[in-house]
Amino acid sequence: MRLHPLLFAGLCIAPTGAVAQDEHQDKIAEDLKAYEEPLKTTCGFATLTLKWQGKLTSNPRDGGKGNSLSTLCTSALSAVVKTCGSESGKKALAKVDTITCRRAKGTLSHKLAGTTLTLGVDPKFTGASPEAQQTALEGKLAP
Repeated sequence: MRLHPLLFAGLCIAPTGAVAQDEHQDKIAEDLKAYEEPLKTTCGFATLTLKWQGKLTSNPRDGGKGNSLSTLCTSALSAVVKTCGSESGKKALAKVDTITCRRAKGTLSHKLAGTTLTLGVDPKFTGASPEAQQTALEGKLAP
């Protein structure tokens, strides 16, 4: 049986996209995992799941002016660690057992629903540096 050249080319391209997606997911998972122990230690989390929510079409570490998805997610995680440094912050986040990072619009954001803390990042937002966004998020996390 002879395959049509275009059909064959399509079969070759699909696995490449899937492999790249897996590589991108592995990179962001590695970056998030680096915060697991500091979060457990500082926040007192007995168990913790860190994950990226959504599709990654490019390397999460690539981005101009420090605005990569990875940089922004880890900046948000740093804000959580810093927030847990205070008793009120630790108390506010005490029930968290899952932290998810995902795309959102604007500055770093958060939503606490039950035991899940969702952190929103936008690499296209240029209104403030990742450091300034992190500081602002710290102020929003603790009551």
